[in-house]
Amino acid sequence: MKTLLINITIALLTACTSVHDVSNVSPFQTKIGAKTLIVNAFICKVDERGSFAKGLPKYRIIKNNGFEKCPLGEHITSLQKGEVVHITSASHRSHWGLFHSDHWYLVGSAIIKGKKHNFYNYLGLTTNGLPPDRVETVVLW
Repeated sequence: MKTLLINITIALLTACTSVHDVSNVSPFQTKIGAKTLIVNAFICKVDERGSFAKGLPKYRIIKNNGFEKCPLGEHITSLQKGEVVHITSASHRSHWGLFHSDHWYLVGSAIIKGKKHNFYNYLGLTTNGLPPDRVETVVLW
């Protein structure tokens, strides 16, 4: 009985993440390609990423809400409204462990002063396997 309880505990605490490219799935199809920013933004290096973010670029794009530099993480560069970013894929990461969660991302890049910066845009978290309802409000283009 004790061995069974230990095995069940280990199974609940160990986690597994599966990664799926959802670039051709609605509502992401229209988000792929060259896009023009509709807001000022930052590209930041955010160190606190979960295991579900493994394989994503190390930089995150976030909306500039009036700050001079990234409000979280290390400031990499600033992007101005009207600049072009290139979105290359959409990613769904389903995380199974003690709890189940689905994380949704867009992955892309921007060329600033001749240097390419790869980034991800975190779209949100769901627990039902479906994309977040607010995808339209989270994208910056």
